[in-house]
Amino acid sequence: MPFVVVTDPDSVRRVLGGDGGVYSKPKYFGYRSKAVKTAVASQQKAAELETAELDEKGDVSRRALGQLAQDKFQVILVSMGELLSRLEGLTAKDMESDDDAVIGIVQSGITRLNLRVLFDYSDSRRADDIGMRILHAGREFAQEMVNPLGFLFRPFAVVRFLIDAIAIIRFGRALGRHLDHLASAGAKGWVHSWIGKVGKVGKLGKVTGLVMASTQTVPTATLWLIYYLSEHPHALETIREELRQILGERKISEMSYDDLKPMVYTESVVRETLRLRPPFPVLVKECQRDDNLAGLMIPRGTSVYIVPWLVHQNAKSWEEPENFRPERFLNAPESGGAPSSFAYVPFSRGSRMCGGYRLAVMELKIFVARFAYQYDCETSFPPPFEPGYFPPLNMSPLGMRAEISRRDSAADVVVGLSSPSTSSSSDSPSQ
Repeated sequence: MPFVVVTDPDSVRRVLGGDGGVYSKPKYFGYRSKAVKTAVASQQKAAELETAELDEKGDVSRRALGQLAQDKFQVILVSMGELLSRLEGLTAKDMESDDDAVIGIVQSGITRLNLRVLFDYSDSRRADDIGMRILHAGREFAQEMVNPLGFLFRPFAVVRFLIDAIAIIRFGRALGRHLDHLASAGAKGWVHSWIGKVGKVGKLGKVTGLVMASTQTVPTATLWLIYYLSEHPHALETIREELRQILGERKISEMSYDDLKPMVYTESVVRETLRLRPPFPVLVKECQRDDNLAGLMIPRGTSVYIVPWLVHQNAKSWEEPENFRPERFLNAPESGGAPSSFAYVPFSRGSRMCGGYRLAVMELKIFVARFAYQYDCETSFPPPFEPGYFPPLNMSPLGMRAEISRRDSAADVVVGLSSPSTSSSSDSPSQ
């Protein structure tokens, strides 16, 4: 199948902007894998039989998601403290025996957080299980995107992928029932409106997609933030000074939503990390009719790939693109001073841009603030790791080890969330 990879901002703008319908998301892209098709089919019939209570107003604006983030600020602040406490408890022996020890804690912690924030779902045990299934399924999915025939050489991995995919979709179906339970109790939220008036299978797809998106991008970015802050002590100290000016005599646990806006350097660190290690490995559009793109004839049906990491490494757009320089974002936080905002696409751009990117950036800012205020850290990777090279297919820092220690001068109390061990819904998601 022919394909084209686009990196210059003008072409990225045309493709991600759709250009009047010339470029659109491929139908069922990502579901061409036989394992994923089987997983979807196994749950589709059951989903069609279920009832659904949907908000007829349909999709809502990103502003509504911003309000949700503001309402859930304290939940996010406490959850990030809990995540860091779990990382602090990791020993060298834990990391030697399990290459995914650090990744696993971050994955489960962010999964717990976003299931609570988006779905009011609080079963930590099930959240941990589904988070790890998403992690492992994502790795195999990345392999199949590059080589659809690779399953011939990884039969056991594909079997596990199938099992994980079925479990994830079952979880999404059960989350839909959980949302119906909340709606019947008069507790409709942002997700109900975002789902809109769709059929049962459409609802299943939107809920499952939201779970997948919210539990893959933020964990990946969180891991790279730990790495870059440990490797760049000047940036860490600058964040601490910014926090001292904003918080004054208050502790980090007393931080408020209003404290986020003046954290401009902290946000610059988040955005620079997303530039160097964008969580989406590839954005794909399909050409709907023959087109001339930057002087190249693109036949109808051609897949056009935008690899954010390559776009962010384009020396025509970025000065010293390989270097970690948060300062580049201080004057233009959206584009980093690049010639075009389409030179910075960690969450895509255009009408198909990730709707939750503001929530993601907010969560990452809160994580950085707690991390910088309370902890020191040293990171390492098993050889051969070269930080300047193209990242793994799933963008995750595989095998990363992090020795996190609490700073003596930053004593603070991590107050846990008073949540039950099971979901508030009588119909909690099963595996």
